[in-house]
Amino acid sequence: MVGLVCGIQPSMARLKTAGLDDGCFLVKGDGKGVGLSSLLQKAGRERRINGVQVGLEAPNISHLLFADDSLIFSTANLEEVASVKQCLLLYERAAGQRMNFQKSAVSFSLSVSDDLKVSIQNFLGVSFVPFHERYLGIPTVAGKSKKMMFKRINDRLVSHMSGWQSKFLSKAGKLVLVKAVAQAIPTYAMNVFRLPKGVCRSFQSKVSNYWWGDGKGKRGIHWGKWSLLCHNKKYGRLGFRDIQGFNQALLAKTVWRIATNPNSLVHTVLQAKYFPDSNWVVVRSCPGVSMIWSSLLWGRDLLVNGLRWRVGKGESIKVWGDKWLPVPWNFQVVSPRSGNPNLMVSDLPTQHGMWNVPLVESLFLPHEVETILTIPLARPRYQDNIVWHYGKDGIYNVKSGVWLAMELRNK
Repeated sequence: MVGLVCGIQPSMARLKTAGLDDGCFLVKGDGKGVGLSSLLQKAGRERRINGVQVGLEAPNISHLLFADDSLIFSTANLEEVASVKQCLLLYERAAGQRMNFQKSAVSFSLSVSDDLKVSIQNFLGVSFVPFHERYLGIPTVAGKSKKMMFKRINDRLVSHMSGWQSKFLSKAGKLVLVKAVAQAIPTYAMNVFRLPKGVCRSFQSKVSNYWWGDGKGKRGIHWGKWSLLCHNKKYGRLGFRDIQGFNQALLAKTVWRIATNPNSLVHTVLQAKYFPDSNWVVVRSCPGVSMIWSSLLWGRDLLVNGLRWRVGKGESIKVWGDKWLPVPWNFQVVSPRSGNPNLMVSDLPTQHGMWNVPLVESLFLPHEVETILTIPLARPRYQDNIVWHYGKDGIYNVKSGVWLAMELRNK
């Protein structure tokens, strides 16, 4: 049974405010397939369904599919609504699955008149909701109080811990519960949003009180700082998660995935909306942006602190100013500038593909000379590329991201 239910895709949660205000409606439901997507794409090519755009250069989005949910966007007029319903009914006949319109929901942008809302709702035979409040447990609309948005996270933690208090557990048992259950509760939300500091502190305080408590709900003596317990077990600590650092590391992972897939839909949409003439590294936040975008920029800030060039030909890397030395923290040359200010790394090797030692020694301080001469020079056909310094394969990983976030905060 294929049915439509209410909700909205978290990564597109701001479509309503960004692009649905020109007379559009949203219908959401479960059940998807290549066939349904093909039908909607064909209707879009024939201009029977216009979908929505978040910017002039952004792609036209007629539908989004996630797991067993389908979201369909269209201009709010009966002609396009009829085309949407035609696609759904045709999919019914082809797939042998029946749409459940009783479990469907439709929402409208503010510019749609009440009479038109009623007409579309009756034509589709679905229920009306003002907006989809949550999807997969994540709020879809950011209100004035961000703390209230994420109140559910702390409520879930309290619900779990109230059941744990009656259990007589050893420290090892508590350790498993804290790591596997308690600290996993906000993980999905932290992939999308930057949690307010107050929410992080409240969450961490509850976990800390449970860890040091006597198991009967009474507060115990805190024999050590929580920040110390968050360090790696190989240093004699317990390896608990630093919630704020973990949040930023997860958002950095989201940014890495989007930035390294420039042909993806989400990258195309975000670029058209926020940085049409720029790139991820230099784009800055501005007033009025969505909470998701400002959260991604916070993750981007962490990611940028660990990115550097891996030398290939060296033709894309400036000697002065670019980050190309494999030495943290800034990866940049600190030697006084001399000679050509526009010198490229490709000017430093000899014609035989070896470092020009006399030239390098004349330009850089001794400790940088030693570092540069250890950088292997790739064969000429290899291009320069951006890598994550703290990963062995140059690919970002959350574990090293958390470590870097904590180190930067303690500097």
